[in-house]
Amino acid sequence: MNSCGPQTACFCQALTIACQQQAKSGELRAAMSLARLWPSQDRRQEVYDLVALVYGSFTEGFDTADLQEAKALLSELSVWLDASAELWDEPLAQLIGMVPRWLRTAFIANQDLPAPVRYRFDISSPVEVHEDILVTGAEYQASPSGAEPADAIFRGSTGNYLLLLSGRLQVEQAVASGRLNVEGAPDQAKTLNAWFPGF
Repeated sequence: MNSCGPQTACFCQALTIACQQQAKSGELRAAMSLARLWPSQDRRQEVYDLVALVYGSFTEGFDTADLQEAKALLSELSVWLDASAELWDEPLAQLIGMVPRWLRTAFIANQDLPAPVRYRFDISSPVEVHEDILVTGAEYQASPSGAEPADAIFRGSTGNYLLLLSGRLQVEQAVASGRLNVEGAPDQAKTLNAWFPGF
């Protein structure tokens, strides 16, 4: 979606500021405002994904008006889901700022990992991401990509990277549909969804 008018820019800026301040209510309000700008049928999946990413980061307060409104919108839009849709470009940079919190929220520790697994994300468009996630079993560490060898390297669009780390996109489906390319051990790549199943 490439509709970048003054209202879009304003709400994207609001989303950025709320993310920087870790103000989840502000993030939700900015996401809902962006969603209201694009109510047309051909953008329902994109609106759903944006609101779902922010809504899914909440762990309490579900009886508040803002969260109830977001849930109602998600329920309405879920009827129109299209698995081939992607996030639109405008808020991608802001959403990347939310990834550390998503990872903390979604991570499921498992003490039985025999050896650490390094996942590498080599995302070049439209917003670059070069990040490693090292899972040791009991914990994980995210850091900029380095020279260490990776067990699985993911390549694809920024939107698909975000959908993958939020749990809205499964590795196997993404590879089969061409939304992601994976180098390295396919079985190791698939385990990413077990460690970070989403929120």
